[in-house]
Amino acid sequence: MTTDIIIIREPTLQDEAQFLSATQKSVSLHHPWVKAPLTSEEF
Repeated sequence: MTTDIIIIREPTLQDEAQFLSATQKSVSLHHPWVKAPLTSEEF
């Protein structure tokens, strides 16, 4: 049996590219309930 460890922290600049890629791919899933950052300026 394996145990997953999840760590919650504030995003950093190193997370920007991966985070923005994920939010851009999930717009149709989250709209209209969530407006996540889609650009570097919004991040």
